Amino acid sequence: LDDYARAPTIPEGEDRARASVRFHGPSARWVRETATPGTVEEEGDGRTVIWCPVIGTDEGLARFVLGFGGDAEVLAPESLRDRVQDALRGAHAAHG
Repeated sequence: LDDYARAPTIPEGEDRARASVRFHGPSARWVRETATPGTVEEEGDGRTVIWCPVIGTDEGLARFVLGFGGDAEVLAPESLRDRVQDALRGAHAAHG
């Protein structure tokens, strides 16, 4: 079971865009404890950065990031950052 848990979820060698997301607050600890080994970097001050592949469109990843509210910041790629910002603008327009 330990070997299975450590195995990469995406086949190695596949050329995919990679996303980089910074987490802070309570979410940073959760990410550190649950992320795939080798995808996490602790920055100090309770901040954590994860790298993950973008599979297909970045819509699903944007929804994942948005679920963390203000505890998540998209660093790359720009297309993911733009998608998250567009979703936030839409939410603000609907509820602002």
